Amino acid sequence: MSSAGGSDDEEISYLYQYVPSLAAAVVAIVIFAILTIAHSYLLVKQRAWFCIAFTVGGLCKCFLLGIYLSKPPANHDIIDLQSRQWAT
Repeated sequence: MSSAGGSDDEEISYLYQYVPSLAAAVVAIVIFAILTIAHSYLLVKQRAWFCIAFTVGGLCKCFLLGIYLSKPPANHDIIDLQSRQWAT
């Protein structure tokens, strides 16, 4: 068993070979915010009522991405694939 800090030489195995990117989340929230503002403008100014779905969807996506950005990193969710146990 290693200490909580670990060393740089340890190899970490992820179950799904996917590690979320903070930079990609920031880019996505900026893009969704810009598009949501554009659809809100169309909704209010030009009375394009079909934009209600896009506006509500964009607001929900921005809210959920904001929650993702506010979460602390979860190092305890890493699974050791050799022993099939949760790493602590």
